[in-house]
Amino acid sequence: MAAQAVAARFDLGPHDRVLVTAEAHPDPLEWLLAPFAVGASTVLCANLDPAKLPARQESERVTRVV
Repeated sequence: MAAQAVAARFDLGPHDRVLVTAEAHPDPLEWLLAPFAVGASTVLCANLDPAKLPARQESERVTRVV
C-alpha cells in the first residue's frame, strides 16, 4: 500500500503523534493516510510560524514532524 510506504519513509509507528505542516504536505497521502496506516495520530497545522514550532511540538506532545 502506498500509505504504508510513505509511513516507512517518514519512520512513523503506531505510537507516534505526527505534526504536519499543511503547506509543506498538501497531499493527503502524506498527512492523513500514512499516519493512519500505521495507527499514529496527526496534528495538522496551517500557517505555522517556524519560531513557534518547538512550543507547538511540546504542547501537542509531538513525536515526529514531517
